[in-house]
Amino acid sequence: MNDGQRQFARRSPSENRVVHIAGEFDTRYRFSSNIPDAPEYHLQMLSLDRWSANVNRVASRKPALRKEFGRLFIAVVAYVEEAGWAGACHATSAVMHLLLGNLRIPSAVCIGEAALGSIPFDHSWIESAGEVYDAAICSTQYRELNEPPTFRGINLQTLEPAHVRYGITSGQPPGIDALQILNMPFKQFLWGFPGHPEGLWGIAQIIGMRIGLKVDTAELRELHGNTTWTSRYRGLPARNAI
Repeated sequence: MNDGQRQFARRSPSENRVVHIAGEFDTRYRFSSNIPDAPEYHLQMLSLDRWSANVNRVASRKPALRKEFGRLFIAVVAYVEEAGWAGACHATSAVMHLLLGNLRIPSAVCIGEAALGSIPFDHSWIESAGEVYDAAICSTQYRELNEPPTFRGINLQTLEPAHVRYGITSGQPPGIDALQILNMPFKQFLWGFPGHPEGLWGIAQIIGMRIGLKVDTAELRELHGNTTWTSRYRGLPARNAI
């Protein structure tokens, strides 16, 4: 990988979409590559059947999580693929945070540096009870950074610790997109997201309804009106909600 590629990876952690989904929302997705020579690994790793089964295994480890947590996580991963959210880590983490709040499960929506191997990049993820949840890492704009989802710090393909390291400090400054997020109130980011008249509030409602949750966007706004991003950049706090 040359210097130009490394710089691109640092500034834009997401990747071109490798697959598309056919079918209604459940765990019976089938994937087909839109890149003729895509490595078999990328096709095998994008398996909601396997990820769903492994979420249940990981969630049952002590201390066990509520079953709704795993179902919610897989629903968000499925929506990311279905909607073609390549590189939408900030939106994905924000929606996950909203829906966890709907379940009254405490979480922090984090932004900071992550790294895969020697490549650092700006990224967003969820932390709950000291564990990392990352539904967006499976659909990135930059192919070399594509990984199976991280659930409780575990790679859902291998059931081993995630290859991605979260909250690292590389010594490089954040990219432009990350700085914009850090300086934007959380609720402003939610309202400004395209694709739904109510922004990410409305998308959270769609995903929640798919797994049987009663999600009221007005209640979400009341519950999360003062939410702030949790910055994992050393010495670089996020702006307070206004």
